[in-house]
Amino acid sequence: DHCGACGNVCSFTCDSRACERPLGVTLGTGHACVIVGAPSASAGDEGSIYCFGFNTEGQLGIGSFGGTYTRPTPVSRPRGVVFHHVRTARRHTCAIDQHDEVWCWGANDSGQLGSEGGNEPAPVPVQGPGGVGVLDQVLTLDAGGFYACAIRPDGEGDGDPTDGTVWCWGRNDGNLGDGTRTDRVAPVQVLREGGSDPLRDIVAISTGRRHACAIDTARELWCWGANADGQLGRGASPGDPRLAYPVRDPSGAARLGSVERVRAGESTTCAITTGGQLYCWGLNDECQLLDAPSPGEPCSGASSALPRALPIADAVDVALGSNHVCVHRSTDATLWCWGGGEFGTERLGRGSGSFDRTIPAPVASGFDTHAPVAMAVRTNSGCAIRADDVVLCWGDNLNGQLGTGDRIDRVEPAQIARPLF
Repeated sequence: DHCGACGNVCSFTCDSRACERPLGVTLGTGHACVIVGAPSASAGDEGSIYCFGFNTEGQLGIGSFGGTYTRPTPVSRPRGVVFHHVRTARRHTCAIDQHDEVWCWGANDSGQLGSEGGNEPAPVPVQGPGGVGVLDQVLTLDAGGFYACAIRPDGEGDGDPTDGTVWCWGRNDGNLGDGTRTDRVAPVQVLREGGSDPLRDIVAISTGRRHACAIDTARELWCWGANADGQLGRGASPGDPRLAYPVRDPSGAARLGSVERVRAGESTTCAITTGGQLYCWGLNDECQLLDAPSPGEPCSGASSALPRALPIADAVDVALGSNHVCVHRSTDATLWCWGGGEFGTERLGRGSGSFDRTIPAPVASGFDTHAPVAMAVRTNSGCAIRADDVVLCWGDNLNGQLGTGDRIDRVEPAQIARPLF
C-alpha cells in the first residue's frame, strides 16, 4: 500500500516506486475503462488500460469471456503494444497503440471490431480500408453503439498532420456516412453532402448510438446518421442522413460556427462554442434541452432539429447519457447535470434528496477541493477524473461498471477501487 515511501498511498497503481496517474476514462453501456500512465504523463500519452464491468462478449479485453468484474482489471495487451487512447461503446472497446494503429475487442456481431469472425476477448487489429493491411496513421477515434470511427491524415499535402478524413466501420444505420446502410467490416470513408467528396479537414469526432458528428478546421460542425429526433441539427432541410451535412445555427439560416467541442449521445447532440456557450438539439423527452418555462414546471418534451442556446455560457466540456446531460463549468470548476427521467437520482449524482431534474445543478460531492479534469457519461452512469488523480464514478452499477468493488448503485460520486491484478 506504499509506493516509494512510507505513507505514499496511490489512488490507482504504483510503478517503479512512483504513483501512476489516470489519463482518461470512458464508459460503455455496462462496462468502463481507464487508461493509466507514468507520473509525468498527460492525456494522449502512452499507458496501460484497465477495464471493469460486464464481460459477456469479452468487452473488458482481459483474454476471456463472461463474468462481472467490479474492480479495474488490466487489458491483455499484445506483446510490444502500448496504448495511448481508448474508447468504449455498447459492447465493444477500441484503442490506438504507439504506432497509431487501432485495436478493438468485445462483440463483433456487426463487424464493429473491424475484423472477420466472432467476438474477441482480447485486442485484435482493425483491418485497413478495403480489407488491406491494418488501420494505421490514426489521429484519434471514438466508438458508439455498434460501430467506431477514426480520423486519419487526408493526404492532401496541406502540411497539417493534425486534421484529416473520417473512416468508420461496423453497423450502419447511416452512421458510417458512406451513403449506404450496409454494415462494414473494413473501414469506409465518410462522404460529405453530394456523396462524391470525402469529408476533409476534420480535427475531432464524436459517435453517438446511431449518429456521429465531427468538427473541421474552420470550427464548423458536420453530422450524419439517424435523424428521427433532429439530432443531426439540419433543420427543415435535412438532406440525405447517410452523408455528412453541416449543422445549422439556431436560426437555420447559417452554419453553426466557432465549435470547440461536440458530443453525440443516444438521440441528442450538444456542442460548446468559443467562450463556453452550450448548444443542444435532438431528443428532449427528459428536458435535455432545458425548455421548462420556469423552475418546477415541466419541459415541453418537443425535440428540436436546430441547435438551441442553453442558459449555460461557461461550459468547458459536455457529456451525454441515455437522456441526461452533464457539463463541466468553468465558473465554479465543477460538474452540473440534469435530465435523467425515472433514473435521474442515480444518473445525476446529486445525492438521495428530492430535487428538480429539469434544471442544472451540481453533482453532489467529491469535487469540493479538487476540480474535475476529465469526465465521461454513458447510459445511466458517469465518471470523472479529479485534479488529484482520483477517479470517481456514480449511477447504475448493476454490472460493476463503476469499478467500486461491488455492484451497489451510487447516487453521488464514489472513488473506484484499486486494480485487480
